[in-house]
Amino acid sequence: MLFFSSLIGNSFPNATIQQAGNGFVVVSVSSQVAFLLWAYHLFGGHIRSRLFSFEPQAESLADMIAVLSTFCLRLRFGACLFAAAIFAAIFAVPSASPAMDGEPAVGLPVFAATPFEQPRLIEPPAQHPPPFSVNQQPLFLTPEMTQPESGDHGVLPGGLLYKSYIAGPHEPRFASVLLYDVSAGEWRWDSTLGGRLGLYRQGYSTFSDFDEWQIDVEGAVMSRLDPEKQMDVESNDFRFGLLWTGRRDNLAVKFGYFHMSSHVGDEFLINNPTFTRINFVRESIILGSSLQATPQTRLYGEVAWAFAARGGALPLQFQFGTEFSAIAPFPEHGAPFTALNVQMREETDFAAGLTVMTGWQWTGLKSKRTMRVGMQYFNGPSNQYSFFRRYDNQFGLGLWIDF
Repeated sequence: MLFFSSLIGNSFPNATIQQAGNGFVVVSVSSQVAFLLWAYHLFGGHIRSRLFSFEPQAESLADMIAVLSTFCLRLRFGACLFAAAIFAAIFAVPSASPAMDGEPAVGLPVFAATPFEQPRLIEPPAQHPPPFSVNQQPLFLTPEMTQPESGDHGVLPGGLLYKSYIAGPHEPRFASVLLYDVSAGEWRWDSTLGGRLGLYRQGYSTFSDFDEWQIDVEGAVMSRLDPEKQMDVESNDFRFGLLWTGRRDNLAVKFGYFHMSSHVGDEFLINNPTFTRINFVRESIILGSSLQATPQTRLYGEVAWAFAARGGALPLQFQFGTEFSAIAPFPEHGAPFTALNVQMREETDFAAGLTVMTGWQWTGLKSKRTMRVGMQYFNGPSNQYSFFRRYDNQFGLGLWIDF
């Protein structure tokens, strides 16, 4: 056996030998060659002794014929052994290696070789994953899919880096909400006409760590109508602002200035001659932050400080909230949304004004504009600043569009 191992090692330097049963199996050469070597080791000595121990003594033709006959008879046994070895080598099939202790049985690799070629391993066919189906789309798109496309920099970029709060009562957008005041038993129709527009956007710069920053301009008028009195204008709130916004990963910030003023409608003053008109004005610096906590959930908070205030307005104002907002993979399908906003102002002793909204929304995949329909509930100091000392308890249905 040692002779066989050394023979294989010398003849096939790259061969590796693995224990299999009572003998060895050559792994890096074909099993036919290994079998021939094995047969030579077992029977070669016997055959050589039969072949080379014969010493003929032929002196005549008859003696030569007798010698050849004896030689053929003695050769028959060795020839049969070699024929059987060749036959087995041609039709031999490699068998699995026996399992070692604690290891599963492993089949021998299959080798293929043509004459005068180095044997090579036949690799199994690669397993490829099934092709992607266009129908395998997510139920909701993540906020990253609704963000402005990278490279949209310069003047008048598309979209916003810091989006308006869904339930913010004084966010610049287009909105129309029909409300019923549960406490007063009266109907009101609140409408907002406005929006926010990006003026300039810049990518990453050395003076900031933001991925992008942008300058926005905003403006809106928020009107309240009285449906029970021929749609008389009760009051109008006006807002104008200039903002710097920035975004890094899922965090966005804003800093800027906004003007807020409130004016009572002429029809309301005519119908309420005893009402004392106020000139509510606030010129404020604002700082806000927004965190996309999960792909669908957003948290935000902001503080505003008025460096000029009159008509009952006082400097400090806080606002915070959370919202769940998602869009469907196909815009026509839409998806649900829910939002909560809390606003506290110093002139009302920081009494909380709570706004809750829920409904269905649609978002354009290219325009990024969002349309929502749903229900709104508000409880707290009035959102119309001409009546900031009045408390409202309202419930209604509305339409909101963010540009």
